[in-house]
Amino acid sequence: MKILSGVVLTVGLLALLGGAGVLTWGCWTAYWHYATLSTGRSAEFVNPLPILIGGGAILAAGGFFAGLGLEQATRPAVAAWRARRLAATGATAVVDLGCGLGTDALAFADAGLGVVAVERDPVTATLAAANLAGRAEVQLGDAEDCWPGLAQPGVAVFCDPARRTARGRSWRVEDLTPSWDFVRGLLDGSRPGVVKLGPGVPLSLIPDDVAAVWVSADGDVVEAGLWAGAGWSAGERSAVLLPGGQVLIAP
Repeated sequence: MKILSGVVLTVGLLALLGGAGVLTWGCWTAYWHYATLSTGRSAEFVNPLPILIGGGAILAAGGFFAGLGLEQATRPAVAAWRARRLAATGATAVVDLGCGLGTDALAFADAGLGVVAVERDPVTATLAAANLAGRAEVQLGDAEDCWPGLAQPGVAVFCDPARRTARGRSWRVEDLTPSWDFVRGLLDGSRPGVVKLGPGVPLSLIPDDVAAVWVSADGDVVEAGLWAGAGWSAGERSAVLLPGGQVLIAP
């Protein structure tokens, strides 16, 4: 595993350790003052409550950032499988639209593909650039705005549209970012293209003219991918079992 949420996860874990240290200090301070008062010895009073609250806050922040990094990171085995399949189509370069922390972009680079990774959030784009360490070009911008200038002949495309709103995960196509019409256009068959969706995507959303592959990793069904272009048969429905790579094709 080469990256697992990169800088975000690292910061989160460091914050967890720091918060645990502060909490320990606060607990020791509280105990020391209890012991001091119970023995009647005089001591300058230091209220342990702010220390305990501060430690808890640091722990909460660390848990948030660590969890965020873990949630956004694609499983390395899945990213590597997708990158190999995309490289097998004959593509030499890929545009990763909505790259997040860069896990998939790194897998594409490992597979020998040239990579341009697009991310619209400035903080996430900075973290992706740190994770990729020069192995891919990271562009800050909106996927729908950037794609026309990047859609060169022979360039494949990968997109993992955001499926969360303020209310949580959503399967309404109106809530996808980039828009569903844009995402659907990436699968017109003019180039190798893959769109990553959650494994529970309603079958009614899957176009008839693309291939759909459900991916299982270590016994967990983790995603559904829509594929188009070279190497795929329109309408094919299949599943791949990782790490072994066995493929099951629906009759």
